[in-house]
Amino acid sequence: MRIDEVERILAQHTKQNKLTLPSTAFGAGDVADLVRRWLGGNLVVSGVSTKKSGDLIKVDGTVSMFGATDRAVKGIEFGLVDSSGNPTSDGTPAVYIPLSLPREWTFAAAFPATKNSVLDGLGFVSGPTLHLTSVARKPGNGVPALGKGVTFDAPKVKRTGLLHNFVALLESGGQVTLSGQIEIGSGDMSRPSAFQPKLTLRSTAADAGSMGTKFQLEVVTDLGPPIKHRVRVAAVVTIGSSDPILLTADLDTGAKILELTGTFTPRTHQTAALSTWAGGSLSGTVGKGFTLGNAVSLQRLVIHLNAGKTLAEIVSDVRLELGLSTTWEVVKDYFTAGDITAGFTIANPFGGGPREITATARGKVVLLDGIVLLADAVFFRDAGGVTATFGMSTASPVNLVSLMRKLGLSLTDAPELTMSNLEITAVAPAGEFTLTASVSSTWQLSLGVASVKLTQASVVLDYSGKSKKLTGEISAEAELLPPQGKSPLARFNAHWEIPKKFTLEGRLPTADLTALIKTFDKTLVYSDELPKVKLTEVVVRLAIAGNQGLNTRSGTECVLGVTGTVDVNNNQVSFLALARKHDGSTEFIGAIWTQGWTWYPDVLSWIKDCIAVKASGLALSTRDGGSLPADPKRPPNLPVPLARGVTFFTTVELKGVLAGALKPVFGGPAELQLTGLIAKPLSNSELSIALANRSKNGASGIEGVQFTGIQLRIVPKRAQFDLRAAFDLTFWDLNKKKVTLKLALGGMVSLNGELAVYFVLAAGQGEQWQKKLQGSSTPPATSPTWQEPFGLKGLEIKNFFGVITVGSMSVSLGAGGALVVRSGKNSVQLDLAAVGGFKGEVPYLDAFVLVLAKGHEQKEIVLGDLIRQFTDQNSQLVKLTDQITFRKFSLAVVLAPNGCTDPRTQKHWPFGFRAAGDVTLFGYRLVFDVRIVPEQGIDASGSVDKPIVLGDGVFQLSDSTGKKGPEGAVNTTVSLGPSTPYVFLSGKLDLLGMSAMIRATVKDGGWEFTWRAAAFIFTNSVSCALRDGKFTAAVGGSLSFQVKTTKPVKIGEVVIIPSGLNFSATFAMAIAIAIDPKFSFAVRGWFRFGSQKLTPEQFNLDSLRNWTELKASLQEYFASYPDKIFHELVSCAEKWAKAVGEGLLKGINDVARVLKDAFNVAASEAGKLLKLAGYTAEKAVEALHVVWNMTKDQVIKVLQEVWKFSEGKAKEIVDKVWQFLKSCSLERAAKML
Repeated sequence: MRIDEVERILAQHTKQNKLTLPSTAFGAGDVADLVRRWLGGNLVVSGVSTKKSGDLIKVDGTVSMFGATDRAVKGIEFGLVDSSGNPTSDGTPAVYIPLSLPREWTFAAAFPATKNSVLDGLGFVSGPTLHLTSVARKPGNGVPALGKGVTFDAPKVKRTGLLHNFVALLESGGQVTLSGQIEIGSGDMSRPSAFQPKLTLRSTAADAGSMGTKFQLEVVTDLGPPIKHRVRVAAVVTIGSSDPILLTADLDTGAKILELTGTFTPRTHQTAALSTWAGGSLSGTVGKGFTLGNAVSLQRLVIHLNAGKTLAEIVSDVRLELGLSTTWEVVKDYFTAGDITAGFTIANPFGGGPREITATARGKVVLLDGIVLLADAVFFRDAGGVTATFGMSTASPVNLVSLMRKLGLSLTDAPELTMSNLEITAVAPAGEFTLTASVSSTWQLSLGVASVKLTQASVVLDYSGKSKKLTGEISAEAELLPPQGKSPLARFNAHWEIPKKFTLEGRLPTADLTALIKTFDKTLVYSDELPKVKLTEVVVRLAIAGNQGLNTRSGTECVLGVTGTVDVNNNQVSFLALARKHDGSTEFIGAIWTQGWTWYPDVLSWIKDCIAVKASGLALSTRDGGSLPADPKRPPNLPVPLARGVTFFTTVELKGVLAGALKPVFGGPAELQLTGLIAKPLSNSELSIALANRSKNGASGIEGVQFTGIQLRIVPKRAQFDLRAAFDLTFWDLNKKKVTLKLALGGMVSLNGELAVYFVLAAGQGEQWQKKLQGSSTPPATSPTWQEPFGLKGLEIKNFFGVITVGSMSVSLGAGGALVVRSGKNSVQLDLAAVGGFKGEVPYLDAFVLVLAKGHEQKEIVLGDLIRQFTDQNSQLVKLTDQITFRKFSLAVVLAPNGCTDPRTQKHWPFGFRAAGDVTLFGYRLVFDVRIVPEQGIDASGSVDKPIVLGDGVFQLSDSTGKKGPEGAVNTTVSLGPSTPYVFLSGKLDLLGMSAMIRATVKDGGWEFTWRAAAFIFTNSVSCALRDGKFTAAVGGSLSFQVKTTKPVKIGEVVIIPSGLNFSATFAMAIAIAIDPKFSFAVRGWFRFGSQKLTPEQFNLDSLRNWTELKASLQEYFASYPDKIFHELVSCAEKWAKAVGEGLLKGINDVARVLKDAFNVAASEAGKLLKLAGYTAEKAVEALHVVWNMTKDQVIKVLQEVWKFSEGKAKEIVDKVWQFLKSCSLERAAKML
């Protein structure tokens, strides 16, 4: 557009000296946007005065907008800009409106929705200006650079109102300015009451003169919701060369105290540089003992403001928090603080009082695992230097024993007391601390027949930095309570000096063991078949039981330890026992043993060929889970823990068939411990042997195995061995992550040396499952589900179990379980088997293979359902897979890197998550091998067993050898879009003797592909489709050949094209090939005949069997069917006449007669066609008169219209021919006479 057009449009919309310019006046664009969004759809200017200067039109007048009524405006500019926004003489319209507002103007006047907001507190000494521009403008004529839209500019904001208490902070050059952009927050100006602006306004920054700080006023809008307008004081702080930090605080009417804060990413500063910025040494504030490090992390910065009249009065302090990477040694060897945040306060940073830097700190001190002390430090400086006082405390309960151990005091006999209200005060650099706490747990020493109760206990510990010693005490009030008595027998003050021990000792008289047991538990049976035991020389010691955890309901336990010798059938045998309170009753545990005693019951005589006994002992316990302390020394082969009753224990060695059955899996001979609970009668006892834990590396899929807690059980009543253990199986899953399965194992060992043990997932119930499997001769009917085995999402093996068998010739590893695949309405089950075993004693696991369960062999599985169940693939992108079904389906998880062969089927499976089966792939059956990639999808491929042959061999699709069918593939692991192909059929295509390698994709339930016919007439690709056993193809090309027709072309009996017509043709054709089931070769196209483009009727060459025959076939057809080839000449006299005129049709004696008799050409058309056929004007005059009987005047008119002769010239030619014809007529008449 040019400026004249702009001027015309302005004039068009100016009526009675008033411009009403709608937003659509210049069409869509920037001007339309500005007028529609900001002016309610019309720019209205009254009292218009227009002046054009070059390519600029200036308009003066009055306007009412933005809350200002009848405001005079000068210099509304209409101009033209190019695509870059620069002025031009031919471009897009642009408008600029400078609107001066009255000084009493408010934001609420322009934007009513902002009324009663903080914006009401802003006033102006002189009226602001709004600059409206449809395009960005460069600065000039006293106007700053303007952004597109609305720019606000207030040169002087009132000092009163919101700014009153802080205006001295914001003034730059003695005044506060405010300018910036006004954008649309919500709504538009067509409904001002609902319109909310988005404001981004700032004053000119006022430099504070130091600390890299500048202050300014900001007016900003948070779009929310809800929308909120903020007026705030902002400080921009630049420390060194780092990016500035923005701190802000909102202004409210009457605010006298402000805290400027900001959010920023912690940044690293050199400590020295930060000290320079702060105007004093930060390190010196905390003293030499607590280094800040060379660099610190500035984490928080705050400026506090008070109402004042000067900068110095207003800024009260600057506070910063620094994250330290260093640690502080509060008390050497005891407390080290980490995760430290140091706080510094710079008071009166810009004057107004003494400038001073003070410091505090907060950190964390790890007291015990899981218990962290919060440490707060205060630093004081005096003549002697800097002293730091640390107050450390925790609200967490603290275990006394753990604390003592942490402080270097080994008090193993101390009670497990719980302390609360723990506080530590430490002073540095003196290196001293005091710890105080109260005992919150109940402290009671239970002896079974009596107890000691301790109350009001407290702990005090002191550490001297000079002596380096830790001393203290626990003090309490003690009460001695009788059995079931309420009133104490005595009260006394007790204290335990730390680090001394707390113990009481005494002696017991001689006693009978059987009688002693009945004292503690009358129901415990000591069989008459066992040796008689009598206690002598017994010493007891009263001590606090350890490992009690937090205080129990019955109070802290006291242990009565018993040591000495006993008489067993007149033999002196070592004895160790203890009595203590447990679960409301008193337990008694004892053991007798000696190195050379080899007694064992007669009921075990049948195991002598499998087990050799070396040393024996008896243990007694009044409860399950009892145990003797390690000090004093207990029997080395004593089982821990003990079961309730009398336990027989001995050292044995396995031999014979039993050792042979266990060795491949659980290791070779060793000294083992046999234990058993003695029953009454003894034949009902069950004995167990604890085998050593067994670890070994694996191979081919197994990283390693570990058997722990291996228990070989002997059941005398059934003369049977059985087994249980915890079994850890470690392997690398398909995501290359090391995985350990926690399994429970159990089974039987036969007396003929065969082992069969089953294992299942422990599922948090390892003990229960071991007991269930122990003694089993068959796998469990139900067992825990294996979720996502080998890291495969969507896969779960129900009732999973494994089996290890040891026979006379081999050691095998097997598995069982079921996988349910959900496919449409079908629920298809596959049964699990393992391909694995032992090579020597090294276990290996090549693969897990899943095949269709019995009764499910004929069920089909949809490939799309596999993708949904086992991969993260978006099934919407691979909908074609819902049309592909499997039969004879199987799955495999192959761990062997080189793959494995299933010994049952001899099928080789590659590494990874695999599937296989018979599949119908859009019309063709083949065997698919599938690679399942859980994160991406599937990659499947397979071959049709035989080549696909159609049309008696005209079409064949095979593999590259031609012996097998093509290969089908489905690959969804590539990056898929809505139209990305992922189902393919590829191979070698043979069509009419020409071969090409093709790759077909699915469309509409069939296959489509293209191939380029190399070294032949075609330059474009052949488009093919194969669907439901039918084939179609389409291609275009051209051939040149020589033609000699063998037949004339007639209309009625009139020959219009003589036989023997000889011509050259370049035939551009489109070929359509179809096999359904017969072969069809349809041709259509065109060729040049002289200057004309002729299109023969479509014809078929169905007898064609090779592309090399095409040229000859076309020659033959053109020669034999000229009526089909030249049907356009037959049907169009004009085309025929043109061909005659170009000399292409020879042997036509009387063209005029042919036009009249064959084509029925009317007299009105005859002249034009005769001229096309090459007739001269004279010859045409004769033909028109003789053949069409035209009069002289009619012929003259034809010469004028067709040959464009003048009337005189035409009349001259006609007279001449007429005279000639007349003379010829007289001559013929004379001859006739």
